[in-house]
Amino acid sequence: RLVQKVVDKRDLSTGFMAMNRTVGFTASIIAQMIVRGRIVGKGVLNPGVHVPYEEFISEISKRGIVVEEKFS
Repeated sequence: RLVQKVVDKRDLSTGFMAMNRTVGFTASIIAQMIVRGRIVGKGVLNPGVHVPYEEFISEISKRGIVVEEKFS
């Protein structure tokens, strides 16, 4: 079983709260993936199936959001 933990904090330089960052950055990354054709399909999609995982994690990491993973 894979357990993922996302820890984020307020960015004092931008004033963004952790909720702004984790929700806003995620939505922006997904929108960019759709525009680039990396995510295709219509309607409600399954993120576990339709989102390129490694690419998403790479992009979210570039924005300073850490996703810790461990198998238990």
